Amino acid sequence: NFAFMPMWARIPWVAGTSLLWTCILSAMRGGDVSHGQDLEAPFPTGTTFTLVKEGLDDIFASPVDEEKEMAHVCISGAGPDRVGHVARMARTIADAGGNVTYSKMIRLGQEHVSLMHVSIPPEKRGELIHKLHNNEDLKRLNIRASSLV
Repeated sequence: NFAFMPMWARIPWVAGTSLLWTCILSAMRGGDVSHGQDLEAPFPTGTTFTLVKEGLDDIFASPVDEEKEMAHVCISGAGPDRVGHVARMARTIADAGGNVTYSKMIRLGQEHVSLMHVSIPPEKRGELIHKLHNNEDLKRLNIRASSLV
């Protein structure tokens, strides 16, 4: 196959193929207790593919279980990277009656971006957004809030 493969793509091709084959072998011989008897075969079986599907479902699953009686808000804060911004945002959310159920943060050079999923009683949603936008400690951040459906 290297006769048809450009030189620059050979190493990525081998690495990708090796990764895929390692995943298949790992799924075949993994330590899954619930499918242990079915994995005795020395070749891929239907159980192997079931394990791979279950693994992929776990990877792409939503990390947040949405409570139906709560309002769900996505809050992002972007600005200069300073100590305490995340803690102040979390404190403001908690003081308004909200709960950060999932969050991601990233630092890009001197900038910092926080993304938070917040569950809050629907009647307190407006109060939360008002407190975030009017908090003097958070004025340096560009805070945005959007409802999740």
